[in-house]
Amino acid sequence: MKPTLLFLSLLAASFAAHAVDGVILIDHNKALAGNVTPGDAPGYPVSISRSGSYRLSGNLTVADADTGGILITAPNVTLDLNGFSVLGPVHCIYNGAEVACDDTGNGVGIQSSVPGLNEYEGNAISNGVVRGFGHHGVSVGYGTLIDRLRVIGNGGDGIRGYGAVAITRSLAVYNRLHGISGNNLNVQSSHAVTNGQHGINANANTGYGNNVFSGNLDGDTTSSPAQLGSNLCGTGLCP
Repeated sequence: MKPTLLFLSLLAASFAAHAVDGVILIDHNKALAGNVTPGDAPGYPVSISRSGSYRLSGNLTVADADTGGILITAPNVTLDLNGFSVLGPVHCIYNGAEVACDDTGNGVGIQSSVPGLNEYEGNAISNGVVRGFGHHGVSVGYGTLIDRLRVIGNGGDGIRGYGAVAITRSLAVYNRLHGISGNNLNVQSSHAVTNGQHGINANANTGYGNNVFSGNLDGDTTSSPAQLGSNLCGTGLCP
């Protein structure tokens, strides 16, 4: 076998070795080893550069507040946290007057696409915890679905979405800035509590329904999003 063909065969075998029924499995050791997808360097962030289905098989732990956890640079990626956590080193607490973090940086727990660009559309992220990153917990672009995420104690916004982003059954708590922010969002059956700015901060092209916002220091909502159903702000319905 020619060297180039041998290399490609070994590379394909490497990917197959950590796939189950076509789903690529990711844990901390695989993150440190790299090569989760082509071009993924050892360590963090884990770079997902191919469309497909990915699932955590253990927690991911990032030691540097300036470093992200997972970076998605491909369309049509389904990422199932599988009940596990993507963990950074930042510790944010709520002391009744402010949300204070003992460190801040530029690391994003999970990032998909870049605000304003649409080349990585059609992604979905679900079912786990993103905690303790120096910047935003989750930051995603056009056409992303977020479901059943618990985004806690990050140095920026909890969940930040730009362009046709749906957020369902998720929780944002103790984040230094907004719980949920962005534009062109549809936020349903979610909870944003005790964040350092607003529970939800989004433009007029955003709709939200059946959510609960409470204890957010700059107010539970801004006036721009359109209500699509009953939302609770503190002890009463949102205005």
